[in-house]
Amino acid sequence: MAQENHQKSSSFAFLSTFKSTFINNPSKTSSTITQTQLTLLNRTDPEYEMVKNLFAITPKIHGIVKLKMQTKLENKHEKYKKFLVNYSVRKPNTVTYKMFHGTKRWPLCDLLMFNDQGVVIKKENENPSYCQNHCGLCGILQQGNRKKCSKSSKKMWFAQDANTSLNYCEYGTKTKVMFVIDCLTKTPPLNVFITGNEKATLSRVKTRAEF
Repeated sequence: MAQENHQKSSSFAFLSTFKSTFINNPSKTSSTITQTQLTLLNRTDPEYEMVKNLFAITPKIHGIVKLKMQTKLENKHEKYKKFLVNYSVRKPNTVTYKMFHGTKRWPLCDLLMFNDQGVVIKKENENPSYCQNHCGLCGILQQGNRKKCSKSSKKMWFAQDANTSLNYCEYGTKTKVMFVIDCLTKTPPLNVFITGNEKATLSRVKTRAEF
């Protein structure tokens, strides 16, 4: 039990350190983004390594995709962050936490940019072709995290441990789709973060891996 508590403490400490490293400020971006931009990270990229280290047990990663969400979603998120900072008299990185969010996808959805063998099937920054089956993957990338899509009384769930988020991924397949989300809260989350406030969450990274 002591070892387990130490592992949780170490994991939370890493998350707290990492949370301020991967935050972008949309106010510094001159152009307006109307469609989420996807960038496949190279395995030698420092950001790739940081995301991989978020997992308590390293899965077989097929790809990590950095996301730049639509400007309107980024602005709402940043505005709410400033509100929390002013309300609680704290620094921006002390109200932002990296959390996992598992979701399902349509088996034939090609939005992942790579197949099961890790071969790139879409060029970087190519306009995404969203599937027509309204899978969770395409929905989040198009609209962000939406409480109306939740099956838990319009509450959205996010977890510090990727293994918890696995319960929300598709069953019967080796490879899973999981997002890394910036979650805004005044108090440090304990294992899970539950909210009905869409502005409090913003997708930063999309991963596909075998667990």
